[in-house]
Amino acid sequence: MIWLRRFLILPMGLVFVVLFVLTLVIFRLSETFLEPEFYKDELAKAGIYNFALVDLPTSGIEELRSKAPDFFSETLTENPLDTTGLTADDIVSSFGKILPPAWVQEQVEQVIDQAGGYITGESDSFEINVTAAERVTATTEEVKTLVRKALLHDLLFDEFVTPEIDKALSEEGTLPFNVSLTGEDLVAAVQRVAPEDWVKDQVDHALDEVTAYMVGDQDTFEIKVLLAERADIALDEIKILLMKANFFELLFDEVVDPMLEGSLSQFTELPFGVGITQQEISSALRELVPPSWLQEQVLGVIDEAGPYLVGRTDSFQAVIPLADRREVALTIIADLAESKLNALIEGLPECGIGQLPFQGLLPSLDELPQCIPAGFDAQTLMDILDIDFTGGVGEMIGSQIPDEVVYTETDLRQAIGGDPASSNLDVLDNMREIIGQGWSYTEVDLREDLGQDSTNVLDDVRAALSDGWTYSDVDFRENLADAEGGAFLENFDTFREQLARARNLRFLVYILWAVLLALIGVLGGRHWGSKIAWAAATLAISSIIVFIASGPVYNFIGQSKIDDLRVDLVQDMESPTQLLAVEKGLDVVQMVADDFLGGIERSSLTLLVIALVAFVAALAWPKYVRRTSPAEEAETN
Repeated sequence: MIWLRRFLILPMGLVFVVLFVLTLVIFRLSETFLEPEFYKDELAKAGIYNFALVDLPTSGIEELRSKAPDFFSETLTENPLDTTGLTADDIVSSFGKILPPAWVQEQVEQVIDQAGGYITGESDSFEINVTAAERVTATTEEVKTLVRKALLHDLLFDEFVTPEIDKALSEEGTLPFNVSLTGEDLVAAVQRVAPEDWVKDQVDHALDEVTAYMVGDQDTFEIKVLLAERADIALDEIKILLMKANFFELLFDEVVDPMLEGSLSQFTELPFGVGITQQEISSALRELVPPSWLQEQVLGVIDEAGPYLVGRTDSFQAVIPLADRREVALTIIADLAESKLNALIEGLPECGIGQLPFQGLLPSLDELPQCIPAGFDAQTLMDILDIDFTGGVGEMIGSQIPDEVVYTETDLRQAIGGDPASSNLDVLDNMREIIGQGWSYTEVDLREDLGQDSTNVLDDVRAALSDGWTYSDVDFRENLADAEGGAFLENFDTFREQLARARNLRFLVYILWAVLLALIGVLGGRHWGSKIAWAAATLAISSIIVFIASGPVYNFIGQSKIDDLRVDLVQDMESPTQLLAVEKGLDVVQMVADDFLGGIERSSLTLLVIALVAFVAALAWPKYVRRTSPAEEAETN
């Protein structure tokens, strides 16, 4: 009979082992993955915050620094990280001040505590509150610090301003009056007009304005760049550029000559068929122009046009005096006319024998003779005929040369645009408005640029930064209300209820343990001491099985599997940052597995010790605590 009873212990023992293993695993799951403290401890133990905010960004920055410029943009000629001059430590240090690991840890642990307790059914509500206004302010200060430290001014000009200027110069007619300048000249001028310290001051102002708006300290913002203070410097640079471009010569080509065309006829006919062209008159005007006079006129035009170009005035009038140049020009023109007449006379044929010496010599006062007597040269003939062009030139041409040329904004706009619809005129008008009134950008402009949908997001972000971001169970349930037609939320509530019920009724498992062990003891033993020994032995065997599986077996087999997985995952990775992240992830997985199975190992070892103590006590207690009768000893045997 006793052997039959003990035979029944086998299936009951197997049931107990299975129940024992499941119980330890489930209870360990409850103690780890269903406990917010477990996640908090594991993240802290893994140093995940310092890794995510220091180690990973440092690796990422160094990896980006090794990339070719075209990785960032096809227009870049140099890696922007190298151009800025910022080190990885500079960037990561500022990043650490923007998002301190301690602050990030506090926010993450708040989310774990609040959401974890709700998911496991320990609480019926949760509310996550994150206040980020101070972090936005810190971000602004750190960005300003980095801007001050970085060589962003050089990056801006090397990678953006210079290419745009070169592109513009490659287009014919970009510069007015066909002025020829190199890109280096224009870039250097722009750098002097917008020096590094001034640009950084504008960036500081913009960041301060936008930050105050984003965190709700003010409902409006205005980024205003006042360029009027740089206008005088800009005008000085224009003068320098025009001198480099030899604009003094262009003054006649592009300003004086077109105006003279309106005053002089294309061909001016003098007596005796002598013709003087407008081009010859213009050449005469400039032939004896001293360079100092020409430079003075150019600078005068620039001085008069400058206030108009920078938006200080709506008109200008530059006067170029020609009266003192006119007399010199008339003398030159008269000499030119005489030389032309001399050439005509020298081209006349010699009078024949049948012709009288002066017959046909002067058919009219305005015509040359048809022939010239032998022995007469051109000068003799001109002396005899008393031909003098000085008076004629002064009367016919001198009256057409104005005392002065007046150059106004109308002439400038005509020269730049050619017609009122030209895009160059739009550029001129925009430039005058921006320089005169400054460039501004407000929240109204921002909202127009974003559009309605993005504006709504902007308002939500501002509200979150101002009042803090709050997310509760109400928001959570609203977000899941439509998932899978509402079935997901219903299933989620069922899961929470069952999980909470299981945690509350976990003591029933121990009762079931006790019942099974009691049955095993009753079936296997003949008196209470042996009954306890059978139950303790069953518990000990189960504990040994779990201890070996979670300890030595895992260390021998499980660790090798994790190592094989590590090799498989990282063998084809070329990115150092990705490799670092994967290795850290595997380290965390291994650490979690070690802690999870280590807890089971410790629990099984504890139960094994308890079972062994109970087993020894059950066998030794009858011999050392009380004397047994011969009949009991016989029965025991």
